[in-house]
Amino acid sequence: KRSLYEILGIGLEASDFEIKEAYRRLAKVYHPDLAPPELWPQHQGKFLEVQRAYDVLKDRAARAEYD
Repeated sequence: KRSLYEILGIGLEASDFEIKEAYRRLAKVYHPDLAPPELWPQHQGKFLEVQRAYDVLKDRAARAEYD
């Protein structure tokens, strides 16, 4: 199982800014609304994974608990 850091493609010491930038970059790639219809199911799953990682890592308390 990949870590939340691996999902976002960032290191363990990533700053809040780096976390946000990684999320934005991946959201632009995997957002289902931006995908061709035939890729929507795959993009939806990947986008939800990215969203979950961001939701945990952007919150300092949740990130500390995860770490």
